[in-house]
Amino acid sequence: MWRVGESSTMGPLQEISSQVRLEEVSLEECVKLLRSQFERAWCKQTTYTYIFNPKRPSKGQCYVTALCVQDILGGEVVQGHVDGTNHFWNRILEQEFDLTSDQFGGDGIHRIKRAKMSNKYLCLNRKNKRYLLLKNRIIE
Repeated sequence: MWRVGESSTMGPLQEISSQVRLEEVSLEECVKLLRSQFERAWCKQTTYTYIFNPKRPSKGQCYVTALCVQDILGGEVVQGHVDGTNHFWNRILEQEFDLTSDQFGGDGIHRIKRAKMSNKYLCLNRKNKRYLLLKNRIIE
């Protein structure tokens, strides 16, 4: 079993991780719990396109979601492409998770197979307004 916080890089969203830390859960179960929290937090102001679709709330949310997941669970943010579209997901303890993969037909938990990692330099911007808003909505 895995306990939140076992990853080497814990971020500022310790409020959420301490809620999950009360009991041991598998990493996958923890990611599923997070997905439900993100579904409640995603909104028009956190999406890349500022066009929010309640039927597919993860669309345009990959960058800010991957940053928040890294803050909560540690690991790293991976940048790549899906069908020619720039995309971001997480690698935690050598497992890849993509809480926004359903925008490309995935399950909203796992990286879809056609997602290809990019060799491009990844610059994480934690001053991004959409990230800061989503982070605050997650910890509310």
